[in-house]
Amino acid sequence: MKTYQILCIDDDDQFLSSLESSLPDKVTALCGAFQCAFDFVTPPAEAMEVLASAAQRGLEPAMIISDQVMPGVSGIDLIEKIKADYPDLVCVLLTGHAGLESAKYAINRHLLDQYVSKPIEDLQEFASLVANLLRGHHLGLEERLRTSQLAETVEQLRQANESVRAMQSAAEQVAMLSKNLKALDFDEIVKVVTYEVPRVFGAE
Repeated sequence: MKTYQILCIDDDDQFLSSLESSLPDKVTALCGAFQCAFDFVTPPAEAMEVLASAAQRGLEPAMIISDQVMPGVSGIDLIEKIKADYPDLVCVLLTGHAGLESAKYAINRHLLDQYVSKPIEDLQEFASLVANLLRGHHLGLEERLRTSQLAETVEQLRQANESVRAMQSAAEQVAMLSKNLKALDFDEIVKVVTYEVPRVFGAE
């Protein structure tokens, strides 16, 4: 079973602690087809390091939940930087009313999947939103995998059919050659076996 990494980034220690204390259990309870592993990061600069460590821990980065207003970098700028390396990540921005226009702009640029007003008043509703986005992400990956496997199978069948057609063509040519063997002397038969039959099969 896959384990998806969900990275939460916020410079507010108290808010981040409140998420850490309840969000993982609430989201995990709603996701039965996969497992969830949450990382909570206060300095935005650590975000890339935490994402890079996912593979070593057997995790697959799946989602970023980032505050918009942080010292040194905005949430949208951070998400844009991370998306350059992880284009399939689901991105959720936590923003106040003043940041709504920036959030809408980011959604239009396909940087964001969702923005949520902060403070979060209903944590269960927020957990349901996160779980729904993760389920959509999971189903999308599964569909892409099935499509890739189907394309590979179709290509294998195409190659097999080409091989069968080539063998049939070669067999027909050998049959035609064999009809003429009775009319050939020994040296001519040796020439046919040595040169013509291998040519039919594409051999040296």
